Amino acid sequence: MLAITAWHTLTFAAALARAEPGPACDGRVQGRVVDAQTGEPVPQVQLRAGEVAGRSDDDGRFTLAGLCPRDTTLVASRADYESAQRRISAGDEIAMVLQPRPVERVDDVVVEAPAPAPSELAGHATLDGEALAQLRGRSLADTVARVPGVTVLRSGNGAPGKPIIRGQDERRSLIINDGVRHAGQKWGLDHPPEIDPFAADRITVIKGPGGIRWGPDAIGGVVLVEPPPLREQPGVSGQAHVVGVSNGLRGTTALRLDGAHARAKGFAWRVDGNVSRGAAVITPRYPLANTGALIANGGVRLGYRRDRVELVASWRRNYTKNGLCPCLRNATVAELQQSLQLGHPVNVGLYGRGYAIGRAYHLAIHDLALLRATLQLGDAGTLTSQYSLQNNDRREYDVVRAGVRGPQYSFGLRTHALDVWFDRAARRLAPRLSSTGSYGATLAAQRNRFESNQTLIPDYDQFHGGVFALERLSWRRVELQAGVRYDGIARTASLRQRDYLGQVANGRLVPSRCERTPDGGARCPLAFHAGSAALATVVRPIPADDGFAVRLELSSAARIPAVDELFMNGSSPSFPVLARGDARLGIERTWGSALSLEYANRFVSTDGAAWVNWIDDFIYFGPVRGPGAVEQTVHGALPVFAFRPVGALFYGGEWGGRLAPPKWPVELDAQLALVRAVDLRNRQYLVFIPADRYQLGLTYRWPDTARVTGGNIGVRAGYVDRQRRYDPDADFAAPPPGYVLLGASVGFEVPLPPQTLSFALVGNNLTNTRYRDYTSLLRYFADEPGWELMLRVSLAFEATRPRARRHRA
Repeated sequence: MLAITAWHTLTFAAALARAEPGPACDGRVQGRVVDAQTGEPVPQVQLRAGEVAGRSDDDGRFTLAGLCPRDTTLVASRADYESAQRRISAGDEIAMVLQPRPVERVDDVVVEAPAPAPSELAGHATLDGEALAQLRGRSLADTVARVPGVTVLRSGNGAPGKPIIRGQDERRSLIINDGVRHAGQKWGLDHPPEIDPFAADRITVIKGPGGIRWGPDAIGGVVLVEPPPLREQPGVSGQAHVVGVSNGLRGTTALRLDGAHARAKGFAWRVDGNVSRGAAVITPRYPLANTGALIANGGVRLGYRRDRVELVASWRRNYTKNGLCPCLRNATVAELQQSLQLGHPVNVGLYGRGYAIGRAYHLAIHDLALLRATLQLGDAGTLTSQYSLQNNDRREYDVVRAGVRGPQYSFGLRTHALDVWFDRAARRLAPRLSSTGSYGATLAAQRNRFESNQTLIPDYDQFHGGVFALERLSWRRVELQAGVRYDGIARTASLRQRDYLGQVANGRLVPSRCERTPDGGARCPLAFHAGSAALATVVRPIPADDGFAVRLELSSAARIPAVDELFMNGSSPSFPVLARGDARLGIERTWGSALSLEYANRFVSTDGAAWVNWIDDFIYFGPVRGPGAVEQTVHGALPVFAFRPVGALFYGGEWGGRLAPPKWPVELDAQLALVRAVDLRNRQYLVFIPADRYQLGLTYRWPDTARVTGGNIGVRAGYVDRQRRYDPDADFAAPPPGYVLLGASVGFEVPLPPQTLSFALVGNNLTNTRYRDYTSLLRYFADEPGWELMLRVSLAFEATRPRARRHRA
């Protein structure tokens, strides 16, 4: 079925590409890019005018061909300069003047990008262009894991995981999708973010506390997912992808169409969608039964831009159905202990590898609707207002007796948010000093409804308000940014009688903080207030070499506890532990610092950082020690985990480098990441902290020919050490041994003007290494997936609307 869908996708794309051409888009613009302070030419500047792109040469000169006969906006950007833009027409000969700025983070996944918003002076890495194209078909977590310091929190069913930034999972690492804070059931280890990587044109990872702009719970960092800009020139363009993966026999088809009409100036549209289907994933020794998946994404985007006004309306839906491995449930405590001793599930001989998804499984539907208006206020800056609505509907189906229908757990989360912010334009304060700023406010209302005959997460209503201010001062070789933020949350949780009485009896809830209801339950209102501040500076100390930069960041951020940390009480099919919250928990306070050194030139780029975060009253989710570590329930024997406050010290470092001389066909890249986490109050190591990781890659790019361009072949090796810093009395199983994973890839493009056909073949775990990851909950029950090959075929096409024929009278 997927093969038929893939064939129709490519056939439809090819038909669009063969559309009769309309008005000739054969205009060109020539010019030169120069430094605003020295007047010298600036090479390797990325230039884009609508769908036409190019780069300046060593003398700063450029030519953009294929422009349509209408005005458009030319954008010029390079990593160490402020972006610039101007209106142009075909036939113009212009000069683009760029203001220098500090070099941003550069590593093996960074390409030149437009200047970041004021909140991004903190260290960050960007995936776009070729680097992002090479990762099409991967989940969001696996995509951003290419950035040093980012790993993946794996689930227990082979489904997409969650990104971990500097040791912090999704509770303390925000995901911003198209400018909207992603809102889902984050408490579930098997609940990956419902975000479509195919819809992204740029993914930026901000490392370290980024809560000033985005919110108080961005302790670890922020992942910014940005869609491509809408089309400006009349016509239709798009992309079609077909992806096949050997492990689990997974297949994906994706199609995106962008269009604009000459008679509807300023209007543009986009439709896109993709479908993925997979069977059970396979470890080196056995399949993980019932881990098939069905994932579908779709969206529509409309835009209008005219003069100083830009309007955007969009809607996206994510549908995910994932089976859950039976290895996550053990009938008795003895069976769980036997599974740990054997190194594989007890009944592994009965596991199949089919496409069927039976109980237990979970199904999630996530909708995101967005309205955004942007107004250019001349020299003052830009004012943006945005309304978003997210609806997250999740259902979990447990193993039950025959005849029982429907889900055993239902979650409905609805989030309304209104954001307003003003980005002040650069203002010159002195001949060599300028300033920019950003100020904003957010209001959000959230309602969660839970239905089940079991206890887990209570119903709750929540209102959130926040304000922030950021200011940046820029000298020739020094840049300084300061920001402050305030957040307040009013939350009311509604507990049923069984849940309320159980938590009071266990001493995890203070009765005086709640109001009893007529049905015997209770309403528990809570209010939290949090303030955050950050200071960052970048210095380029060598006048003769702007590629060297020193970055220092200081921050203090407050995180308000989530509902699950306060009131969670139970387990679910996708959460195979017995979790217990504590309503007495308070606000986390983080004091953090990071120092990084960056250098980039035409031959080499390198970026290293050392960081430390002290988190007072860190809300630690870890195994319960002592006789009650495993509890027998109606769902089987479950490990018991609890939330409790500790004084946590996180520290570590990451480094990434790339050697790529301009005339060499070979590129060498390497990276490493180290994370340490200690409970200083109890003098114990924390569990689920990523082990040390090292990676080395080699890529050969063969010369372009008339029929094949962008050809490359690469090999990559990654080593993950055994977690040697752990408390043997605080976990159910010792950390798994270290492992080496080998990978290889080959890819090339076939130009079919104005279309481009791309091929890529990627292999992972080619030696079929048996391993378990310390950050994965699956390590208690089974091995990670074995070897796989991924084949990707992509077509980028361009078509214009056929010209209307004139008939003589």
